[in-house]
Amino acid sequence: MEDKNHSHQQNQTRNDIFMNAARLFSEKGYNRVSIREICESVGVGKPTLYYYFKDKETLFVQLVQEAKSLGRALFEEFMGKDLSPIEKLENILRFFQAYVERYPVFIRFFSQISLMSLPESIELQISPFKDELLDTLQEIVKEGQEHGGFSHDLDRELFALTMLSTIKYFLHLKSRDSGNEFDLAGMFDRLLDLWKKILLET
Repeated sequence: MEDKNHSHQQNQTRNDIFMNAARLFSEKGYNRVSIREICESVGVGKPTLYYYFKDKETLFVQLVQEAKSLGRALFEEFMGKDLSPIEKLENILRFFQAYVERYPVFIRFFSQISLMSLPESIELQISPFKDELLDTLQEIVKEGQEHGGFSHDLDRELFALTMLSTIKYFLHLKSRDSGNEFDLAGMFDRLLDLWKKILLET
């Protein structure tokens, strides 16, 4: 019983470090956040943080990996095998909406990553994650062009990039919405309607 309580406490401490680090990085960027500041925000000493993470770079990279891992698990809940291409696009938007609701701190963190000045060593480690969703969107558009009635005149790569950029922009707006006034679900509904008009245009 004592071992379980100790393990739970360790997991909670690690999670607290993650959450506070994500908040600080999203507010100040990578370079302006110190290990000391993260420790003070959690209420632990540096030895405790270094028990879990070798240094700030390791913490940042593992934070990206954790957020991605949570995202992949949630993504699987929305992407069934028998969905049509349009239904897949709709569920991608629903996935992001659910991610915002479950992990708002991570959404703020991710919305700021592209604006951060990061060491090259970090960029090299997180770069493989960046194109995953873009590839997924291109595959869905390709599937729609081959089997789902999507326009064949559409530039698949450019349209997927436009879709992803719009999603990221809405998430950025939502991450800055302290008063909860930005209607993300409503904007996603309007966005899906626009996609349908463009993709199904014959």
